[in-house]
Amino acid sequence: RTEDGVPIKNGLKCPKGITDEFGVANYEKYLPDTRFIVSVRHPVWWFQSFYNYRLKQHIVHGEEPWSPKLEELIGPCSEGSPYVLNTFGDNETHREGVCTDGSRFHHYLSRFGKTPMKSKKELSLLEHDMSIHSFPNAKIFLMEIGQLSAEHNQTEADIFVEDMKNF
Repeated sequence: RTEDGVPIKNGLKCPKGITDEFGVANYEKYLPDTRFIVSVRHPVWWFQSFYNYRLKQHIVHGEEPWSPKLEELIGPCSEGSPYVLNTFGDNETHREGVCTDGSRFHHYLSRFGKTPMKSKKELSLLEHDMSIHSFPNAKIFLMEIGQLSAEHNQTEADIFVEDMKNF
């Protein structure tokens, strides 16, 4: 709490937290009552943004230019693994976590186990080998990144801000 008695809220912004092999398992084990705010964006815009981010990081750090052919980034980030790996072990390639499979947000969200995932139809949409966890007390606030902008509709933006405050 602050000196005025106001509770302090802590947060973490870490996209890898739900895309790697251990993040969701660790949240389940150590922080089972966590409230998650998950933002997504259109898969094409996500890919473009992440690709450009990786390009810029190489320039900023004075590294060799990073410029894989876009065709090489189609599919999984790491052959033989359903997870987006950002490490450079035996399983990682030059993709640096940038791949089209990284935009399969529904796969990562399914790992929270918020739906039964028992019907054949639902399972057919989520064919992956990632671990599924149980968070009965955790809450998830799912948003599309465009909701942060009041550019198109101020009323909707105001409702969004209020919903976020109440979360």
